[in-house]
Amino acid sequence: MGGFRLPARAPDLKENAGGDPWSASIDWSLTPSSYVEERFKSAEWGSPGAIDFSPLYSLISYRVNATLDMKAAYRQSLGTFALGLAWNDQDQSRPYLYDQGDYESSAAAYRLTDYEYRSRRLGASLRLGSQPFIDNWLWSPTSLSYSLDATLYGLAFDQMTGTNSDIPSYQENYLAWNSTSITTNSATLNLAIRPWNQTQSLALTATIPPTIESYSAKLSLAAAFASLSFQDRAYRASSGADFSFDPLTSTLGLGVAPWPVFSNTFVYDFTAGLPQSNTSSLTWAGLSASLAARDSQAYEYVTDSGWVAYGSSSFRFTDLTLGLNEDLKPRVTQTPAWSFGVNAGLSQSLLEFSESTFTLALTAGLKVSDILDLSFSIQSQNTAFWRYYPDLFPAVSDIGGADLWRRSLVQDLIDSLSIWDTAALKRGLFKLKSLSFKMLHDLEDWDLSVEASVLPILSSDNRNYVLDASVSFLLTWKDLSMIKSQVKYDSEGVSTGSSQTLTY
Repeated sequence: MGGFRLPARAPDLKENAGGDPWSASIDWSLTPSSYVEERFKSAEWGSPGAIDFSPLYSLISYRVNATLDMKAAYRQSLGTFALGLAWNDQDQSRPYLYDQGDYESSAAAYRLTDYEYRSRRLGASLRLGSQPFIDNWLWSPTSLSYSLDATLYGLAFDQMTGTNSDIPSYQENYLAWNSTSITTNSATLNLAIRPWNQTQSLALTATIPPTIESYSAKLSLAAAFASLSFQDRAYRASSGADFSFDPLTSTLGLGVAPWPVFSNTFVYDFTAGLPQSNTSSLTWAGLSASLAARDSQAYEYVTDSGWVAYGSSSFRFTDLTLGLNEDLKPRVTQTPAWSFGVNAGLSQSLLEFSESTFTLALTAGLKVSDILDLSFSIQSQNTAFWRYYPDLFPAVSDIGGADLWRRSLVQDLIDSLSIWDTAALKRGLFKLKSLSFKMLHDLEDWDLSVEASVLPILSSDNRNYVLDASVSFLLTWKDLSMIKSQVKYDSEGVSTGSSQTLTY
């Protein structure tokens, strides 16, 4: 594939030198690209002696992207104007396509792909903006803006026609005042003031016909270490439909990184007259905690049926999540360079306490200059983490009591690591989800990649899990990356592969 870009920028039509408040510019770009491919019947190459370079198809395609952007401004941002035009044209064809015997169905698919690839589009965008109080420091953030996006002309594949459905039909669209041509038609007023260098704003946005109507408002207040916002929206689900209203969303933030940061998002549904949800979270460095509540029914555990909802819904706590995400590496660049990462997370349902999952992922890496890059990762999961703290759930008495289900976390960790004791591994609640190793070795003109992975899969009789190991070797020529060879070993045996497409 080849291509080039021809950018250009006209000099400002009017400079600010001499007190002239106007400035303007024109930018344009042209990016053509082409693609030529020769594909052979490689599926029949069972051995080196079977290679006959019998062609399957020849493909020629092109793509042209062109843009023209015109901008003007009066006193920098007191008034701004931007008009953009974008032309996209692409097409492809196959001068030769083998469609006999077993290749007949695939040839039909190739032809359909060519028909669908052909398209043309001329799009336009208009942007108007103003900061009417730019000279007043207190009110200077206040702004007005208008956006319009439209398709002036479009051509795209529609369907196959003809007696044998072998003639492609294309649909052409021209500029019209409808939602097909006009994709964006909106205006925004942002009333803002910044006392004590803290911006307070009220943003009003209207999306107007011919697009689907919607009107939204967002109030944002800020202080040194706190922020508070409210937002809501009225909209039509479809053209001509009655207005609907989104729930009111309020967000409170306290604190500034790297210190602990608390945030709370509360959603209230005025239509129902009830709170919809509330999520509180606390983050500090790599630590995080989140507590969620919503309007929900209570659940009880019924033997042979599992968790069953009962009673009327009410606003109650539903989920608790805890997380740790930390990456360790030397502060000073050195070689060899090491890295170590920990990503752990606990998700605990407060409605169905047995829905409790803890995931732990460890990664380690070692890089020796640009010659050798090693990485190792392991992931383990525990889907019954609640059994280390069953006393926190009074409903556990319905399934035999806490003493029946309680497990020791320390003993469980020991059992889960006892690879020499099959019985201990089965007792342990921590289960291996994935294990992988990757090595990338620079051989000057070639790159050698070795990957090994182990995944637990369910056995064919669905009675237990077995470890599925795979190892692959990939050798790639840097100067021509499509020339490569791969050897892979997995549960299905040894397989080899190589590039089967020549592209230039």
